[in-house]
Amino acid sequence: MDSEKLSFVDALRGIAILMVICVHHGQNFRDFPTLQLVSGFGQMGVQLFFVASAYTLCRSMDSRPGEPSRNFYIRRYFRIAPLYYIGIALYVGVAYVQANFGGTNRLADYSAVNIASNVAFVHGLVPAANNSIVHGGWSIATEMLFYVAFPLLFLMYKRFQDWPKFPWLAIAAAVLVNCLVQLTIVYVLKRSGIANNSFLYYSILNQLPVFLIGMLLYFSKPRAASLAWDAILMVLFGVASFACLNWPGHIGAMLSPSLAGLSFALLFMMAKRIFRERGVIAKIGEVSYSMYIFHFVFAWWVTGFLIELCSRLAVPPSLVYLGSLSLAIGVTYWIAKFTKWGIEDRFIAVGRKIIRSMTLTEPAVASVAVPK
Repeated sequence: MDSEKLSFVDALRGIAILMVICVHHGQNFRDFPTLQLVSGFGQMGVQLFFVASAYTLCRSMDSRPGEPSRNFYIRRYFRIAPLYYIGIALYVGVAYVQANFGGTNRLADYSAVNIASNVAFVHGLVPAANNSIVHGGWSIATEMLFYVAFPLLFLMYKRFQDWPKFPWLAIAAAVLVNCLVQLTIVYVLKRSGIANNSFLYYSILNQLPVFLIGMLLYFSKPRAASLAWDAILMVLFGVASFACLNWPGHIGAMLSPSLAGLSFALLFMMAKRIFRERGVIAKIGEVSYSMYIFHFVFAWWVTGFLIELCSRLAVPPSLVYLGSLSLAIGVTYWIAKFTKWGIEDRFIAVGRKIIRSMTLTEPAVASVAVPK
């Protein structure tokens, strides 16, 4: 796979992780509601991750025609699991330190059931475990549940040859189906609570259209109109998505991820024209998974400590904000470069070796039967 051709995807991941860091870092500045409101849009960075992930999965699957789905799951497991398990250990340690040295006591969240659910990657089905072990772990849960259905979804998309004729109609249909499913949950099954940062908001049911939009970007290959027009539409969908998060009732939280997906579909088309070379943002995107796992330590706790220290020294709030944000991004980036080299890349290689060994030991008849 030509890395240069995917430099724009890495740039999108870079933008996504910077958005996520900004929202969590901004949560420390409660005395500045305007700042919190602006940085709050960074929450949508997760949906940008989902769009980029679905696109690259399609590209990867298309480059390996006839490969068993087993290999897909092996690659995904060794790509995601090792670093996530380190994240579990890290945040269990943080919770223990906080509980025993004057911080918030959250040890009750780290029950054996909740930890086991995260280890098995089924925490997207367990409300108590979904976002309580690894901070931000809900997005990993949702993505892993998407992986379960992805090979079948890919085959369904692959069989339909007319995506380029009406990609936006297909996207609208996905959004509509999503809302119908959610309304069924709320009004027929009597399950309430589809609000921002609720379990049902995080669920694969609510986030699936975002992945489907990413897949449509691969199969339909929509053309950009103009940078100005695409930028205007991107902003309009983005503002609508962010506004829906605070929309009373259930409809807003249902529509918000899908609208974010539409906004990022336009950003995606723009990025293909803008990020032709591998710049700083793309380099950040290369280590975005590691940054996602570790950034909470610096965006929340280290930043909180710096705010308290600087308040005693009468440092201007603007300098505190910019300095602590730069520190959170910079330190997280350099840690992520190390963990990508030392953990991610090494276990990805392990997954490849397992796939090669399994392929070499398969009967010759089975290898002939694989379609080309």
